[in-house]
Amino acid sequence: LRKMENHLIKLEEFFSGKGVFITGGTGFLGTGLLEALLGVSPNIGKIYVLVREKRGMTPAERFKKMFAKENFRHHSEETLKKVIPITGDLTSVDFGLAPEILAEIIENVNIIYHSAGLIKFNRPLKMAIELNVVSTLRNIQLAKKLKKLSAFVYVSTALANINIRGQIEEKVYWPGRDPHELIKLAEANLLPISESDPEFTEIVGRHENSYTFSKQVAENLIQKEMGSLPVGIIRPSAVYGSYNHPVEGWSGSASSGHLGYIVAHMKGATRCLYGDRSTVLFAIPCDFFVNGTLVLTCYVGTRPIEKPEVIHITSNHKVNKLTLGDLNDFMNNEVAKNPCNSYLWRPHSKVRKGWRYEFFNYAYILLAILIYIPEKIFRFGPRWMSGFKIVLISYKGAKYFANIADKIERISIDNGQRIMRLVNPEDKHRYAADVAQVDWTELFARSIKWAKTYYYKETGSIGIKHQVIYYTCISIEVILYTLVWYLVYVILMTFTSCPEISSAIETVGSLLENFKFIEPKKQMIE
Repeated sequence: LRKMENHLIKLEEFFSGKGVFITGGTGFLGTGLLEALLGVSPNIGKIYVLVREKRGMTPAERFKKMFAKENFRHHSEETLKKVIPITGDLTSVDFGLAPEILAEIIENVNIIYHSAGLIKFNRPLKMAIELNVVSTLRNIQLAKKLKKLSAFVYVSTALANINIRGQIEEKVYWPGRDPHELIKLAEANLLPISESDPEFTEIVGRHENSYTFSKQVAENLIQKEMGSLPVGIIRPSAVYGSYNHPVEGWSGSASSGHLGYIVAHMKGATRCLYGDRSTVLFAIPCDFFVNGTLVLTCYVGTRPIEKPEVIHITSNHKVNKLTLGDLNDFMNNEVAKNPCNSYLWRPHSKVRKGWRYEFFNYAYILLAILIYIPEKIFRFGPRWMSGFKIVLISYKGAKYFANIADKIERISIDNGQRIMRLVNPEDKHRYAADVAQVDWTELFARSIKWAKTYYYKETGSIGIKHQVIYYTCISIEVILYTLVWYLVYVILMTFTSCPEISSAIETVGSLLENFKFIEPKKQMIE
């Protein structure tokens, strides 16, 4: 067993001839995983991707559109044909698949990746249990039917155990409620609807939201149902753009919290981030998450597993620490080096919290509303997105980082690092997953370059018109700050010149002069 434990992981060899089933294959993480699977071995089998039915577009049309994007262009038509999109429902028995499709999957699939589910924090508990727990049960049921299961990997989140105080270890924690009991309550529509309901707090405990609680419950369900089967649970933290593959800086869509922040900052819509500069962020590039997922798959598929193998894939307090202040400074510097051709305001932000954060956010939302009309008249902004929408995306992005940073104290990554060290030397560069290798400055530079090229579709350097706008913004800021401080000065002078206020100040001053403080040491002696 010890010899097998130290056996090197060879990705191409493991995935050769394997069939794969994926849920969530059209999301940010799922798309990255799907692209990597297509390149991990030329002999990989069919990849079945479960998708929701979408009005006005067939699954084949959706994937044709997705494959036309920059992250899939290097794959041949023959390789892309291995992807089989199938329409189904996450929560239905056997996903509502036709018997012949289900039989084909049972016969050909060896690996299951379950990455679909609800990712919003503020959804009703019933919805979270259905989409994150019931869907996991359906994947477990499918896994048990497969003729030859090689690996089952669940994409969880580093936030799944935010109810744990102190360091979060790489193990499955008890959520306080039995998963099957919660499923029955959801089916009977007996779960509390509102987060303000006392019963909601009684059920989720310290989680305070339905999302993280349901992910913890799903992990527990896997451990309870799958026993010693080859199971891995990977917990990514905030996933940023790709560091190297498939395209440097690739970041999915603006619905991803990190990209919402980046594209808004580039247009000058992000004026502040919430928190302290010293707040530690837990982060990982998308391709490092994907590589870690592939490595974990090989690990559990080639070794005897007594219980789910759990790993965190993230930076932390000790390994390649990234703070909120670092993030803010990196973005300010890199956007200045590679600015957009147009923007709403001079791109620059600061780290704030409390009333200052709210004040500046609402001030710039008001500014965006004022900009909206001339923006449409003079067409100096992006035609496909108004300045107002960019500011709202920015606000959402800032809250995203606040949610990640405020709820975790410390995360252990020891088990994940141990497994990553077992990768075959020939694969270590292509399938890098050690966050210590990430240069955060370079990551943000690449993400900004990608967003400018593929999201905003801008090329070339900044024009003269926008240089004028840039320096006009600086001038307006200087004038506004000068006016604010002048008003403060006028108000103070007005108050101090008032006889009644001056008299009150003098009275307080005389009282303070006559007041005798007792020194601490003397007081202790007496």
